[in-house]
Amino acid sequence: MDLSDNLVKGIFDNMRNLVLSSVIISTGILIAKNNLNDTSELYLYVIAGYTILAGLGLFALNVVHAWKKFQETSLARYAVIALSITYALVALEVFRALWLGRVAVGT
Repeated sequence: MDLSDNLVKGIFDNMRNLVLSSVIISTGILIAKNNLNDTSELYLYVIAGYTILAGLGLFALNVVHAWKKFQETSLARYAVIALSITYALVALEVFRALWLGRVAVGT
């Protein structure tokens, strides 16, 4: 496997972007969750929904971009699939950690 500087930079850039999109999704969910009982603040639900959709869009865009870029490299297909699964698992773990951390602080 050829680990050129561009490939390694691309892997780390995509990982960073997936973590950031997970943070954006988590922020939107936390906005909605913190205002669950306050029905007079409808605009907060609009902001939360927009934030969640923006985070999901960024997440999807980054996955598609990573998939295209990695297919252009000399990586084997199994390596590309393994990287994609790793990205998704890291993003889910960041989301889980943010969610549990916020719940623990709020109690």
